[in-house]
Amino acid sequence: MFESFIAFFEALSRNYKPVDLPENAPTEEALLRLHNAQRNPKYPLKLNPELSKAAQDHAENMHKIRHINHANFVQRVHAVDYQFRRIGENVAAGQKTPHEVMQSWMNSYYHRKNILNRSFVDLGVGRYGDYWCTIFGQPMIINSSIVQS
Repeated sequence: MFESFIAFFEALSRNYKPVDLPENAPTEEALLRLHNAQRNPKYPLKLNPELSKAAQDHAENMHKIRHINHANFVQRVHAVDYQFRRIGENVAAGQKTPHEVMQSWMNSYYHRKNILNRSFVDLGVGRYGDYWCTIFGQPMIINSSIVQS
């Protein structure tokens, strides 16, 4: 049983696909590229400024209290006026580079599930020191051709 546990985690780490990043690439750009490298190319994420604000504010707050958490997640997303059908969040602390945090997330079942979830189309990125937050979103879509007056 112990061998199967180790094999499972080794398989997860083999699934991380590093990509070359420009030197001194901004955190948002670096994490967007790293996330999209892990996903099916038919379902890329795009940066969303509202989600990035919520993620950045949360990264700063986690740094301030020196603790990672998902506290008030839904309220934080509502506070930036992002209307969603589905949302997810990954947080981390201690990693020094985008590659390190991405590998940590890809080695974690639930974080990896968020990254690969093809219903998510928007990404918000926040980093403060070595505290990281990404927020994934599927916006609420209203098809105006269906709405009748």
